[in-house]
Amino acid sequence: MDVFREAFDNKPFDQLTTHDFGTVFRKAFATMDPHPNNRTFAEADSKFSDDAIANLLFDATESPAGAYRARGTPGVLGIVEILGILQ
Repeated sequence: MDVFREAFDNKPFDQLTTHDFGTVFRKAFATMDPHPNNRTFAEADSKFSDDAIANLLFDATESPAGAYRARGTPGVLGIVEILGILQ
């Protein structure tokens, strides 16, 4: 969530608009290295140990982003859900 907070200048997630998302998305792609091997995410390079990947997968399955229920999408992904509906 820290990456999203930083990208959207700490604007509350429930107040994000599709315009906000588009602006941040365009800015991110404009500054992104065209070669995937040179890209980083959250200050990490693209190389992970097998143990680190296993831990990420384990953590992701133990605590899913949202439950299958009404209002199950976490606030940080609300704008992504709206964009999916609009599409």
